[in-house]
Parts: sequence; structure tokens; C-alpha cells
Amino acid sequence: MNYRILRVCGALSFSQEYYEIGGLGALCYEEQRNKFQTQNHPPPGSWSTCMLELGNESADVMIDFLPIQKQWCKENNVSIDFAKKEWMMKLLSAHIQVYQPDVLFFQAGCFAWFSSDERHELRAAFPCLKIITGQWGDELAGKSSYAKAFGNVDMVFTGTPAYQTKFEQAGIENCALGNCFDHILAAHALSPLGTQNIFDLTFIGYTGFGCDQHRQRYVDLVEIMQQTNLEIWTDEPDLKKTLSKHRSSLSSIVKWPIKTSLNLALRLMTDDQLERVREASWINWKLAKYVDANVMTRKGEPVRGQFYIDRNKISEMFPERCHRPLILGTEYYGLIGNSRISLNRHRDEKEDYGNLRVFEATGMGSCLVTDRGREMKDYFVADKEIVTYESSEEAIEKIQYLQDHEEERTAIAEAGKNRTLADHTVANRCQMIHEVVSKLI
Repeated sequence: MNYRILRVCGALSFSQEYYEIGGLGALCYEEQRNKFQTQNHPPPGSWSTCMLELGNESADVMIDFLPIQKQWCKENNVSIDFAKKEWMMKLLSAHIQVYQPDVLFFQAGCFAWFSSDERHELRAAFPCLKIITGQWGDELAGKSSYAKAFGNVDMVFTGTPAYQTKFEQAGIENCALGNCFDHILAAHALSPLGTQNIFDLTFIGYTGFGCDQHRQRYVDLVEIMQQTNLEIWTDEPDLKKTLSKHRSSLSSIVKWPIKTSLNLALRLMTDDQLERVREASWINWKLAKYVDANVMTRKGEPVRGQFYIDRNKISEMFPERCHRPLILGTEYYGLIGNSRISLNRHRDEKEDYGNLRVFEATGMGSCLVTDRGREMKDYFVADKEIVTYESSEEAIEKIQYLQDHEEERTAIAEAGKNRTLADHTVANRCQMIHEVVSKLI
């Protein structure tokens, strides 16, 4: 059965720069969106193209990117006061009113931008909506539990099989999906870098500096930079204001007037008991943050906002081997395709594995060296299609081996590429979504 599907996705941090250098402001809404779909990094990418090939009418909305959304409002005579708090909900409602989708699909972090109550409002206001679903593979932030964060959805496609447990505990129907390689978008990447610019070892993306979700990534990258010829393309934040905000936030948590008996109970709980409390449907966000701080203290780790206080940006420590992010998708994929070895490090959250970089690197024919070796068996055969490590020391050892054994590196890269193109493309994932949605609608 076919349907109309509207996917809600977010813009990347450098979308504004891409918008400006590409002169998109002079184009109509459809032309602007098409530019993002064919030239920028995903999102939105080729998702809707693949859905259309399956016979479904599909459209993407970069809901948080104001330049393109203001153009859409102008062309559709929609009046939105973007200075008001509820602007995003009004904007999404307007898109639904115009498009009349059967399926509303939230992509990743966009789930967190709309509450359970707001999804209930959308369902009540628009009878056309038969299914509200989406994909999730991020760390939960801003909500106290999965039950609260994903209320009023019909089902969720998870980023990894490991996330299924969290949704099952919350009583939410789910299906393991996984990330993928946008083979259609990457096909445009006839590398503008030129074949003479071959890079030995690269990492493209956020170094983790300043982000508590990426503490180990930061530590590993520093150690690997010290002992290899790794080059990094990244944009690291200025943490002065962020650290000040975290310190004041932590102070407010500690001073929050919780009953002495409950405070003592939390301290006496086992780690498993604390985890169950953290995921309970009745917990509020202030208490959830207090639980998080308690868990980190038990582990002997700095609480949120404290880890990076005395640490430096990697780009400041190794300025000669750190570069600005690539804005154009053609440049981005071109760099990966011209990298003999691509390094990857997932978030600290144990459920996070198989991120986008995994499939982009293998799909472009680079030899992937990544952490989470035990978990990656869900997608690849270790040491045949990818190379895995469990510590920075092991990563360094394997990188040096690959650099000294070109034939083995080439064979692994080729096998990884073949596996990704066969099983892990955006077309593969859209086919999986289509099969599930067709049965639900």
C-alpha cells in the first residue's frame, strides 16, 4: 500500500554558510530544497527520492532552518511569528495542512523538538495523519524518560538493535533500522580535491571537545593525533559561556530542595536501581539530572559541564593538521573517497554504534577503523570489511599496520564498500521503512 509521507528533519550546523555561498536566497522554495537534497550533506539527502521510487509521495521539511522556511511561508501565504516560542509547532502544522500526509516521520533529534502533547494535538487537528513515526539513534536529552519523550507515536525505527530495549521498556513499539549511506548524493562527489590529493588517515566531524556525550572520543583523538599522522576536519566551539552555564546549572541541581529521605534513597540505590528510576515514566527532568550527577560521581567521573574545564581544543594543540569543515557535500564525500583510512569514534553511550560516518567511509571505498568492534557485527565482518578497536592503543597499532600493508588495507576497503552498497544504502533503509509502514497504515 502506498501513502503520502512528510519527513521532518533538521539542518546541519553549517547550513547557513552553504545557503549563502550557494546563493540560494534568490531561488524559490522547491529549488532551495532541491539544492540541499543534491549538493549538501544529508539531511535531507535522497530519502524522499527513494520513497518516490517505491511509489510513495514524499517531501522533506528542514523545520529548523529559517531562511528556507521563511521562503516557504511567503510562497504559501502562511504567517508565522518566528519570535514566539510556539513558532515551530505552528510551522509544522502549516506544512501538514498544505501537504496532507498520511504519515508524519520525525528524523532523529527532531523528535525532541515536539512533545507528546504536541503530537497529540497534531493527530487531533489533522485526521489525514494515520501514523506518526520516525527514526531515533541519539542520546536522550531534554526529556526525563523515553516514555515521556516518545509519547503519542505509533512506532519508532531505532538507530541500532541496542536501542530496542529502551523503547520496549517504555512500552513503545519499535523496529531496528540503522543508519545508512546516501549512495545517490555521494554519486555527485566526483572529487573536486583531485586524485593527486590522497590523504593517508582522516577524521571528519566533531572532535567531542566540550560535549559530555563524546568524552572518550576527545581523549582517543588526542592520543591518536600524538602518535599518527591523522588529519582532522572539524569546528570546535568556544566553551567560555557554555562552561559557565553548566556550572550554574549544576549548582541549581545541588541546591534543588529535594526531601532528605528521597536524597538518601538515591544514594543507597544500586546502579541498576538508579537506571530504572532514570527511565521511570513518573520522573521529572530536574530529578533526572540529579540522578545523572549521582551516577557520574559514583563512577569517579566529572559531572556534566566539568570534564572540559582544563582541556584545550584539538585544533589548538595540532593546528597544522586540523582544518575547517567542508561545506559542500561534493567536497565532503570527495575527501572521504580520497582517504586511505577513515577513523571513527562513536558517542560514549553504549547503544550508539553504526553512526553515519561508518557507512559514508565504507560506501566511498575508504578503509574504516572504528570502535565498538563487538557491536559492529550487526553490520560488518570485522577485519574483513572494516577494522575495529577497543582502545586508542589498539587503534594506533592497527592504523600503523594498515599503513605498512597496502594490499590488506585495499582488500578491506573494497569489501567494506561492497557490503555497504549491497546492504546499507538509503534505498535499503527506505525499503525497510516502506514494508513496515505499509502494514501499519
